[in-house]
Amino acid sequence: IRLINHSNGGAIGTLSPGCGVGGSQSFAHNPAIGSNAFVCEVTGLSSSALLSVFNFAAVSGPIPCGPCQWTPFAVTLTAPVAQGSASVAFPIPCLGLLAGAVFETQWTTVDFSQAPCPLLPGLSLSDRKLLTIGL
Repeated sequence: IRLINHSNGGAIGTLSPGCGVGGSQSFAHNPAIGSNAFVCEVTGLSSSALLSVFNFAAVSGPIPCGPCQWTPFAVTLTAPVAQGSASVAFPIPCLGLLAGAVFETQWTTVDFSQAPCPLLPGLSLSDRKLLTIGL
């Protein structure tokens, strides 16, 4: 059973800053098992941004590109950008084996006016976050 409420379990840390006008991530609460609506929002996006892709991935080495560090796509959700922000909500299942699991999150924003990374022209990246799932 998924719970509407959540505990304060889990932790959120910052791995690296973003680049371009990739914005900053924030979360509705700590990542705890049983949260049926764990919300991640990115704010501070350019007004010319078209859409943003939220990436939830196992911890791995990022791909460096100039001043950028990109977490390669794993599990993604696409969100439209409205007034410089985008958000997604997803459940964290009630599975005890998830307690202590660690994941990275990052938003990749399509904005053709930006080119902070020559390998990924037209994309800006948010800060990279480290989520530790808690009870």
